[in-house]
Formats: sequence, structure tokens, C-alpha cells
Amino acid sequence: MGIDTDCVSYISSIYGNKDDNICDMECTMWQVVLVVLAGVCKAIVDKISFHYYTSIFRNLRHRFWCPSESWKNKWMGGIKDNGERFLFSSTILVWVTDAWHLFQKLEYSFLFLAIVFYRPMINMVIDFMLLYCVFTLVFEIFFRWVLSKK
Repeated sequence: MGIDTDCVSYISSIYGNKDDNICDMECTMWQVVLVVLAGVCKAIVDKISFHYYTSIFRNLRHRFWCPSESWKNKWMGGIKDNGERFLFSSTILVWVTDAWHLFQKLEYSFLFLAIVFYRPMINMVIDFMLLYCVFTLVFEIFFRWVLSKK
């Protein structure tokens, strides 16, 4: 038995609910939550990239959070010429080496999952504009206020 990628069928199989309207609402809820999480991750990536020393992350472990230092984590001894610190540390597993790559991977993962859960709310164009506004609003709130130094 394979995994059914149709959101309505998948949620129906989990909850035993055959009502498409409820399933559509569940998919809509998940896509909005995932877009919100993607916006938060994007704010973290940009905050540590451009305003690390005025962010709430400034007192955390610099070796992981500060992009001017953390890029070295993927290399043996922090020197690129020495090669990768561990297998795939500069490619498919780079997301475990520093905060920037971790939150970038999470951002993309949340957006791709939102695509999987996509069910039309109004129509594709209006849905795109609404979800884009949600993403941008969440990004701005977190980038400008929540993640800034208190």
C-alpha cells in the first residue's frame, strides 16, 4: 500500500472523515501554518546574515550562529583546503553545520510542504497573493521586531 499524495484522501484516511470541505479546511490550515513557519525561517536567515550583532542571536554560540564564523564549520579545522569536516558537510548535509543553512533548509522544506498541502481556497492567483502576503507580513514582523535586540 503506497502513500496517497492527494491531501483530501490522505487526511480522510487518517481521520476517517469523508467530508471534502473539512479536508480542504485542514489542508488550508496546514498550508498557512507552513507558510508562516517559512516566513519566520526567512527572517532568521536574513537577520543573522545582515544584522547578526543587533539580533537576539548575538549572545548565542558564534561558531554556529554568526555567518562570518559558521561557514568554517563545514571544513576540517575551519579551512576549506583541508576538505570537508565530515562526508557531505559542504553539500547535502551542510544544513547541520550552521544556523544559516539550517533555517534556509527549513524555509524551503516548509514551502515545499505547503505546495503538497495546497488545495484551492479561492483561486490560484488570489491564493498566491494571500499566501505571499502572509509570508511577507510574518517575515517583516519577525525581521524588524521579534528578532531584534531588546
